[in-house]
Amino acid sequence: MNATDLLPEVRRLPIHPIAKIFPLMEGAAFTELVEDIKANGLRDPLVLYAGAILDGRNRMRACESLGIEPATRVYDGADPLAFAISTNLRRRHLKDSQRALIAARLSNIPQGGHRGEGKVSRSLAAQMLNVTERTLDWGRQVELHAAPAIKEMVERGRLSVSAGGKIAKLSESEQAKLAVEGPAAVTAKARKLERLRGRQGRSEYSILWKCVDDICEALEAFLIGHAHMAASKLVRELERVAKTRRS
Repeated sequence: MNATDLLPEVRRLPIHPIAKIFPLMEGAAFTELVEDIKANGLRDPLVLYAGAILDGRNRMRACESLGIEPATRVYDGADPLAFAISTNLRRRHLKDSQRALIAARLSNIPQGGHRGEGKVSRSLAAQMLNVTERTLDWGRQVELHAAPAIKEMVERGRLSVSAGGKIAKLSESEQAKLAVEGPAAVTAKARKLERLRGRQGRSEYSILWKCVDDICEALEAFLIGHAHMAASKLVRELERVAKTRRS
């Protein structure tokens, strides 16, 4: 099929799920893209795959705003996911936090971009987007639990993904109030939460080590019953800590 045969249908094509993992261009960056296409024409055609737009949804939006019908080509490679990631990372200057959010979204994408394949692993997603697994985990917290306004800040590179992940533990209403105050206020709150968590963690560890000491002392004195009681308390404390950390 010739690419030109597809032109009348381009505007009705859906966006491929792979393309949706990347943030939309907004503000000055999008305006610059529109002006470039207006002055120089569309240099890179939209890339189509499986009846959807795999690469170029920002160029599609720019062409729509200018009333230009974009050129297209059909992707005929073997790994559309790797192609989309490589193309976007080369073309766009994405911050670490933005790449971490993209890496987190890869967990819902099949490894080669085809249905029926296994999903991308955590370590592979981090490697593909050149972020640490710890940073990816913050991205997952943002993707799953952050309020829309907080997620948007991270997606646009206005807020670090770690700050967004820490704030995501708050209720959505609390997050929304902080978002109104801006990225600086969100970051300050995230640091405060981190300090509080550190103090809480030190307190938790002291309790757990006290249980361990009690077990050891009971065993040294051959007080098996006391050792069992201390071990039971240790298990209860571990369950409490785990529940607190998950909340």
